[in-house]
Amino acid sequence: MAEKILLVEDSQTQAAFVAAALAADGYEVEVVHTGEDALERVRRQRPDLVLLDVELPGMNGLDVCRALRRERETHALPVLMFTDLEGSPDELLGLQYGADDYVGKSEPIQTLLGRVRRLLDRARDHQRMSDHERLELLKAASDVLSHGVNNPLQVILMSLDLLDGRTEQDERGRRALANIRRYVNRVAKLVRNIEAVARIAQSTLVERRMLLDLRQALEEAELSAKADQDWKL
Repeated sequence: MAEKILLVEDSQTQAAFVAAALAADGYEVEVVHTGEDALERVRRQRPDLVLLDVELPGMNGLDVCRALRRERETHALPVLMFTDLEGSPDELLGLQYGADDYVGKSEPIQTLLGRVRRLLDRARDHQRMSDHERLELLKAASDVLSHGVNNPLQVILMSLDLLDGRTEQDERGRRALANIRRYVNRVAKLVRNIEAVARIAQSTLVERRMLLDLRQALEEAELSAKADQDWKL
């Protein structure tokens, strides 16, 4: 799948030239011409990188960059500043406002393409490392769950078996025990799902799409494990 770049440039001519070069290099490019439109577009569907002109009508590129860095969902989004003059104060300000790098408009287009590729590669490496760290944390949590939750659950289930054998229980007591057993089994199922994901974390490479599938599976398991609100004791 082609990586998505949001190009924010008020000049129609400049935008067309840069967008064509990026598309020829294999990227999917969307162009907007104002800072306000850029923020709206990013919030609606996050790109892989923002190529951001400094001089924009209304909200300028520096303010856009600062706004992106303030929001949790976009604070790590790669931003490449696009400036008119190399060595201008805008470059330093852009880096201070959170831009990852800058490129002058007068520089060869291959320089821009090289910096785009470098930022995307760096972002991918960072994401891969973040995924690995999260999986390591999940793996450690599953070890705790195995010993700290599974064993008590087994004791509870055995105790329920003993209580089920008591003949003097009334209907109310039997329903209570059935509810307890059902919820204990749901918790046990959730723990097994977490353990399964943790085992996958031991592999040397975990693809991003696999992580998303696993996260969805865990969320579904968690929903099924939540206690119903229909206890009728």
